[in-house]
Amino acid sequence: MLLITPFFHSLYAQKHNPLLQFLQNNFDSVIVYHRYSAWRTEPHYEIVAKENKRTYAFIYKNPYVYIGAQPGIMKSRLIKEALLFKNTVPDTNRYLVPARVYNEKSDSLWHTLTAADFWNLNDSLGKQNSCNTPGGGIFSSYDAEEVRLFFITRTAIMQKSFYDPEEFDKACSDDINRKKVIAARKAFAYYLTAQF
Repeated sequence: MLLITPFFHSLYAQKHNPLLQFLQNNFDSVIVYHRYSAWRTEPHYEIVAKENKRTYAFIYKNPYVYIGAQPGIMKSRLIKEALLFKNTVPDTNRYLVPARVYNEKSDSLWHTLTAADFWNLNDSLGKQNSCNTPGGGIFSSYDAEEVRLFFITRTAIMQKSFYDPEEFDKACSDDINRKKVIAARKAFAYYLTAQF
């Protein structure tokens, strides 16, 4: 039996998050992948859940992220919808949609993700935003994206955070924890597509 102790440090995890609570109450195990940055603070969750040996996938995201050039009234309506999303607490609302799993291989996605043993990774939260390169230099990254993984069971929600994992891996490729997070991102990108 997997025992996970609660660990929160995300804006959305610290305050009551009805979506994460719903997932905890209705599935045996859940893995949530979330990219976060200073310019992207709203939730964008890619979710894989297991219940009674069946695997399910969902995506919770803002469908109005890329509004682009639109005629006046259309643009103002799309901006209004984008602001509505930004002010909506994550929950089982219209932004949570079932995800199509590539070739219906949801069990393959679940196996790929759980084989990485994420709940035992050492995350990079609180560590310096620099590392020593193999050539003796120092690589630094600021104002980049952070990957957050939530591991949810019936008894706990745990979060691991990794700052700019792909760029750090290119510069300082000595961290197995970071490599597993990059593999998770690739697995989610390969297997999941939203149905809208």
